[in-house]
Amino acid sequence: MFAIVLEGGLVRGVVTDKEEERNIPFVVIDYDTEGLDEEELTKVKQGDGTESDAYVSADCAGKAKIDIADLVEQMRHLYDLEKKDDS
Repeated sequence: MFAIVLEGGLVRGVVTDKEEERNIPFVVIDYDTEGLDEEELTKVKQGDGTESDAYVSADCAGKAKIDIADLVEQMRHLYDLEKKDDS
């Protein structure tokens, strides 16, 4: 399972508790582009064929220093955490 780490509303990283998931690349797409220069923006193709400007960064998942499994159990009563079928 992955955990997305935020600080002050900014994604600081993605961590996992599974060895085989470490170093899997991920991309963060931020559509809040206010105050950014044009050269900081990337065109992101949308599902309807249009393009939107976004700030995009990439990294790889790191080793979790938290107990993700415990967090999932704590949150299970609030959210449906079962695997979703995207088909």
